[in-house]
Amino acid sequence: MSWGRGLANGKQALGWLGLLLVLDLLWIGLDQSVPAWDQADHLGRALHYAQAWRDPQWGSGEWWQAMWRLSPSYRAPLLYLLTVPVFAVFGPGWHQGMLVNTVVSLPLLGMLLRWLGGWGGWVLFVPFLLTMRTTYMLDYVLMVVVTGTWLGLGGWRQAQGLRGWGWAALVGVGLGLTVLTRPTGILFLLLPLLLCLGEMLWRRSWNKLGQALLAAGIGLLICGFWLQNNWLTILTSIDKAREWGERYQQTGIPAWWFYLGWLPHFVGWPLLLLGTMGWLLARPRGGDWVWVGTFLLGGYGICAVAPSYDPRFFLPVVPVLAGVLLLGVLRLGQRWCSIGWGLSLGMVLIQQFFGPGAPDYRGGWPHPQVIQTVIDHNPWQRTTIGVLPLTAEVNPFNVNFYGNLHQFQVHGRQLSLDPDLALPESQALDWYLTKTGSQGILTGIEEGHITLWQTIVRNPALERHRTWTLPDHSTLELWHRRDPRLTVTPLTTPPPGPIPTLVSVQVPHQAPLGQAIPVTYVWQGSPQVLGQGVVLLTWQGQGGQGWIQDHAIGFGNLFLANPEIPAVEVQERIGMGIPSQPGLYHLSAAYLDSLGQVIPLSVPASAQITITAEEAELGDAEVLDTASLFRQLAQPLRQGKLEQVFREVARINQHDPSQSYYQPLEASLRYRLQRDPQNLELAYSLLLVQVLQQKAQAALATLAIITTLDQENPYAWLYQAVVHLYRWQGSLARQALERAAALDPGIPELESLKVVAAIQQLDLLGLLRKS
Repeated sequence: MSWGRGLANGKQALGWLGLLLVLDLLWIGLDQSVPAWDQADHLGRALHYAQAWRDPQWGSGEWWQAMWRLSPSYRAPLLYLLTVPVFAVFGPGWHQGMLVNTVVSLPLLGMLLRWLGGWGGWVLFVPFLLTMRTTYMLDYVLMVVVTGTWLGLGGWRQAQGLRGWGWAALVGVGLGLTVLTRPTGILFLLLPLLLCLGEMLWRRSWNKLGQALLAAGIGLLICGFWLQNNWLTILTSIDKAREWGERYQQTGIPAWWFYLGWLPHFVGWPLLLLGTMGWLLARPRGGDWVWVGTFLLGGYGICAVAPSYDPRFFLPVVPVLAGVLLLGVLRLGQRWCSIGWGLSLGMVLIQQFFGPGAPDYRGGWPHPQVIQTVIDHNPWQRTTIGVLPLTAEVNPFNVNFYGNLHQFQVHGRQLSLDPDLALPESQALDWYLTKTGSQGILTGIEEGHITLWQTIVRNPALERHRTWTLPDHSTLELWHRRDPRLTVTPLTTPPPGPIPTLVSVQVPHQAPLGQAIPVTYVWQGSPQVLGQGVVLLTWQGQGGQGWIQDHAIGFGNLFLANPEIPAVEVQERIGMGIPSQPGLYHLSAAYLDSLGQVIPLSVPASAQITITAEEAELGDAEVLDTASLFRQLAQPLRQGKLEQVFREVARINQHDPSQSYYQPLEASLRYRLQRDPQNLELAYSLLLVQVLQQKAQAALATLAIITTLDQENPYAWLYQAVVHLYRWQGSLARQALERAAALDPGIPELESLKVVAAIQQLDLLGLLRKS
């Protein structure tokens, strides 16, 4: 390239860059919208990454594992990692998140100019790219890395000598980043990769084969740590996404025609018509069309056969499609390029600022005010709001995002919409958010939504705390429990000692069998003490009968960020264990501190209750605390009822989004199991909480106890095999699977797990036998 040509291209690049920044920043500055469902979910995940990277511990393997586990599903972490520096510079927020798309457009602009010349910047301003740049989704970043990887593959195919090794390294980076954005994105590159492999074998280019191995190694190095930590949950989430897609699959237009109808929306009419005309007149020939065709047809086929279809799924194909059309326009001459670009820009500006893609000029969405209202009322605790609306503007995801902006003090969650669970769901939380008018996406769940809404608004235990009028003229209603489950009050006097004080215990004098018993505990102590450790509560009757109610004070939801508060009082209103034998039960209490020391606590004399076999009226039933609900899952886990177990765990975690009960529950169960080592209920409960935290080594230690106590249970060995597979210990997993098969060869999961074990051992003969 001559100096003059390079200078001209440099000026063009600056022109495209300036236009990009002006349009993006102008749109963001005018927009007053709130994020919809997926956008808010992605932003919430980015906030967790930003929090983790405030204090990175570069040399800690535990920190790296915890960081990779922040994105355990097929929604891989690259977008969130790219958002961390943007949030650090501009602060966290919905519109700040959009700037990530602008940032990643810069390398894409460079690649397009290299491929297409000075007019390459036009591709960044086709309608669909401009629309997708003003949102926050995985798709735009995926588009950039897929396009870059495809262009890199093209460069590698033609490169010789040392340059081939350099291009191979770049391809490896692209492949790794593709998987690290969304693993299924690699499918867009499947046919080009197969074409490269076929060319290597046909030409016997062993040098290229070595370069391909280098690319694969670099790719695995980039995405391997995330895959290693999350491969099992990634596969599970992909399968759930497939089921969701099949459930909500569009009908009417065949998939093979759907994306063809969207072509004008993807690239715009001027580029589509002029580009097609240019190629028809040019009569294209040559091998390059095989290369381009593998990508375009492969990408189109992948989208068309997907279980559901959506225009944004096609986004990784759009830059290459637009680039090919632009090459067709260039064949018509510079004049037609100028005419086409002028028409395209005019149509895009109308669409982006006055049409379907225009900013929300209205504003008035009260999400920050809702969150601030809850924080003002509950400044010393974390709060979960049950959100009933499912509209694009008001939904559990964006309420959760705005709550998380306040140091994760407030969470928003969707509740179960099973009509049979409406009553317990309306009792589970202290705060609920409802809306009049349109309720949003309710396909197949209308009955459950209506039942839950009626149960909440008619519940005398709840009161309407505040309302807001929304831009669509509907009303947003915030409900609060009259007698909250948790109340935290700051005290002005220092605590009497370095351990919590159990001030009072309020229980009925008597209660019937088989019903959860309401109890109110009142604790006092310093914020440091109450925010750590576990209280071990045992309600003991004669003959060893009784129940436990171990938990962290405040159920792990204390938010004591003010260091000037000398002490607080915490009141917990909750239900406790369902007794099976009549008699008199007394409470004994101890404090398990963070160092593992157990300190007895004094208990008020009133902490006793008589359980009778007669019916008694207790008023409204109280829900059990989270730890007690969790311990009830031990028996179905032992019986292999995993679907039931994880359905209940998901429901529990909806009510406690931070899973703050995990660590206190694990500490409690460890202590109880040490004192009662034959108790299988404790052992299975401990196993479940360790698995949910992905503590594989600790889970194997617990499984060693379980397989000793419950060695005739095939599911005990099956669970041991799964944990070994998670740790890529295929040989040990196979041994456990053989024990399970010997006890019950009819377990459905056995064969698929044996296949995974054979893959991990590279046992090709075993795989052939399974097939």
